[in-house]
Amino acid sequence: YKIETDDFQASTGSTTATRKPTKSYVIVDKLPNGTTPDINKITVVNTATKQDLTKNFTISFDNATNTVRLEANDALIKMINADLTKTYPKLEQNLPVTVTGKVINLNNTAKTLIDGIETGSNIVTNEVTTSTPEKTVNIGNNNADGKYSITNDTQKYVVTVDYSRFANVIVSDDIAKKELSFTDNMIDKNNVAQLNTDSIKLLDKSGKAVDSNLYTPTVTKTATGYSIKFTVKDSVKFIKTYGGQKLNLEYTVRTRDGVTGDISNNIIQNNFDVIYSGNTTTVHVIDINPKKDVVSSIGSTESLNGKTVPINSVIYYRLDSSNLPANRATNVNSWSFKDPLDTKVVATGDVHILANGDLSSGNTNIKKNDDITKYFNINYDKGVYTISPTDEYKSLTN
Repeated sequence: YKIETDDFQASTGSTTATRKPTKSYVIVDKLPNGTTPDINKITVVNTATKQDLTKNFTISFDNATNTVRLEANDALIKMINADLTKTYPKLEQNLPVTVTGKVINLNNTAKTLIDGIETGSNIVTNEVTTSTPEKTVNIGNNNADGKYSITNDTQKYVVTVDYSRFANVIVSDDIAKKELSFTDNMIDKNNVAQLNTDSIKLLDKSGKAVDSNLYTPTVTKTATGYSIKFTVKDSVKFIKTYGGQKLNLEYTVRTRDGVTGDISNNIIQNNFDVIYSGNTTTVHVIDINPKKDVVSSIGSTESLNGKTVPINSVIYYRLDSSNLPANRATNVNSWSFKDPLDTKVVATGDVHILANGDLSSGNTNIKKNDDITKYFNINYDKGVYTISPTDEYKSLTN
């Protein structure tokens, strides 16, 4: 805030008058709620001579009332009174403040007290530009934040960059020199994420592509994941065009096969060197890792793998699928097992599918080791077994 005081006027028109000596001189500024002054950076100068008079004031701050008070010391009072036949020039006080609260408008007025006589200044008003960036992650139509995903899933991220409070904002030359950008940071634990760079797009509120001439996108593979940064090149034109809107950064990530890990993302919006952090999303990725063995009978746990068996004996190939995790965002729409048999064996057609855990849904209650063959379609063709769940079983698992 800049406060310009009145002259200590000693003349009216062409008639010179002698001023009365000044006994006390105080500048008081009650700051708006939600602002914090930087007391150490307050300056006071003589507007005519540009002399720095800051050291000639005792500066105090009342935290309870959010009020800054500057009181002239004896040395300054002597300067003001040095020649009462002349006008002592007005002073200019510069008071830097930081907006720390969630406020919409700042209204501020200051006052001077000369020998206890109060004079108020005009009111200055500022609209505060704040931003609330946020992001979501979905698998299909399901919210995946904090949930589990299986490998080979596709996750869709939507990052909302908030310029809604910038409608009709005029960006000054000084402000325009500062950075306007936003950055999406992905922390990929155990290298489970594959970012589809071709899917990255920035859209305005109507779903149209934001003018690519106004920004520079940078995608970086980091030691811990990925960084997607959009830096605005022409902030004046950008704010004029998109101020008052929330923009959407969209992209997809596919999870790798064969690994388990977490994918965490957060969004940081830089409004002319003022940083706003959004929420963090996390998706837990579980590897789907089926295991195969060979046993002598259904339900047996004694492996025959690597052992010699008599010709014409009956053996059972055992395929254990992975558990689908609870609290998952993944709906399994397509699911099958394929098992090509060795040409040295002949399929008997005796296929049994057992539950490896409990499953309850509605009126259906399946217990571990229950025979659930009726819930599967079994096909044998040209030496290959293909086993897939019925729609009823997929509905149970989803």
